[in-house]
Amino acid sequence: MLEKILKSNKFLFSAILLGILIKTFQDEITLIPVISYYSEQLPLLKNILRAIPNALIIIPLIIFGENWSKKRR
Repeated sequence: MLEKILKSNKFLFSAILLGILIKTFQDEITLIPVISYYSEQLPLLKNILRAIPNALIIIPLIIFGENWSKKRR
């Protein structure tokens, strides 16, 4: 069931849109006091917050490409 949801095009498209939105408003998101405080305390969190938008864009594109190539065969 989970595999079917993860491979659905609507889910992949929404993950890509979410990644684009987070990337666009990343500076505003880091100004939120709780996120700002913990990202200063934990440098790893700051790196994770920087990588999440890219992952939300790249991973669904890879899955979408795999699904598309399977349908073409």
